Amino acid sequence: MGDNKHLIHYLCFSFLLLILSLSELPAQQIIRVDSIILTGNHKTKSYIILREITFKTGDSLSPALLETKVAQSRENLLNIPLFNFVEAIIDNDTIAPGRTVVRFNFTERWYIWPYPIVEVADRNFNAWWRARNISRLNFGGYLLIENFRGRLERLKLLAKWGFDQKFQVEYYRPYLNKSRTIGLLLQSEFMGNHEVAASTNQDNDVNFVKDDDHWIRTYFNLYGAIVYRPVIYNSHELGLGWSLNSVEDTLTRYNQELWPNKSEQYLTIRYQFKHDKRDYRHYPLNGRYIDFSLVTYLPVQASSRKIQYTETEANIRVYHPICTRWWWSGGLYGRLNSTKPASYYLMQGLGNSRNFVRGYEYYLIDGQQTFLAKTNVTFALIRPTENQLPYIKNPKFGRIHYALYLRAFVDTGITHNDLETLSSKLSNKWLIGYGLGCDLLTYYDKVLRVEYSFNQMGESGLFIHFTASI
Repeated sequence: MGDNKHLIHYLCFSFLLLILSLSELPAQQIIRVDSIILTGNHKTKSYIILREITFKTGDSLSPALLETKVAQSRENLLNIPLFNFVEAIIDNDTIAPGRTVVRFNFTERWYIWPYPIVEVADRNFNAWWRARNISRLNFGGYLLIENFRGRLERLKLLAKWGFDQKFQVEYYRPYLNKSRTIGLLLQSEFMGNHEVAASTNQDNDVNFVKDDDHWIRTYFNLYGAIVYRPVIYNSHELGLGWSLNSVEDTLTRYNQELWPNKSEQYLTIRYQFKHDKRDYRHYPLNGRYIDFSLVTYLPVQASSRKIQYTETEANIRVYHPICTRWWWSGGLYGRLNSTKPASYYLMQGLGNSRNFVRGYEYYLIDGQQTFLAKTNVTFALIRPTENQLPYIKNPKFGRIHYALYLRAFVDTGITHNDLETLSSKLSNKWLIGYGLGCDLLTYYDKVLRVEYSFNQMGESGLFIHFTASI
């Protein structure tokens, strides 16, 4: 019994000492955000900026959490196409202890861009450069107005002639409601071609069909979508489209299986989810990106009945620092069709857009299911650096930033194809490509990527791209 008394006394004494020691610890400091001050946003409305900031006036935060939120907010503001530079300052010296002011200073971009168009009509620059066929260039004009009316709206007008004739209008308004969670996207497009990529051959080259006197294919599309963005890093898009695709007899006679109908009219219902928490969208080094889309094609006329199918597409990309000046990144891409697409122009495998195994840029690998994995190890040869260009006083152009990175990479991918017509030496096979690259990043989100790549076929070559690889 005496032993139990001693044990109880010992436990009570230990508990009392613990309470006394904890009471002597300094209380965690809390800082109240008295105000958020914005300067330099001469055109951009303040509410557009405040939507991207992860804290608000009146919040009480620890110093460490406040610093984290200010850094995240700066990244968010650089990821909308409004500013070349964003400076964020936590000012603790101008008001009473425990209270602070956060200042954001902006260098706005130039927002009106009339571009002349000189564009390759092939899948990418490297595929065009292989033949250097001048007739496969497009010429025209393109007007882009960013931050229209200072509200992050975007207006695009495009007209081009050459291999492709294309006219396009696009309008995007990010916020329709007071809570700034619902936006609107509207698109209209017309395209006419005298020459059409009609199929791929056994060697994964593209076969073209041409008619000098008439458009061999015309395409018209209308699309509208509601964009719902309840939080900064997540968005949902729900859209409805109508398309009319018409081709001449030349194409239907060329291959009835790939071009079954002279006229196809169909609706598309599209849903896409995006989660985007990258430090810089155009050349990310830290963060993650996920998207998932589901598109259903529904025939409008009897001749288009074969076009009814559903297409699923997903991307996962991860970016992570290894140590000072070193980063790792990886990406997975998948595409799956519920049935075989009825027409060739709806099929996409490896070799389209940014979805290719590096080292196979010259090849188009068509099919119904696609998987692609990419990985990079990146080293900062020149860290992000700012300079003032001589003789250019306008801060929208005179103040520049740039960085230079070296990369080693390995990719693998496969396209599964069930159509005998599209059977080729590279379909239904795992492909591997690897190599080294050098990337130049500068202001207005411009990226120049130069890579030397190798593939399993013993081929190698120098390739040029204008977007980040992952």
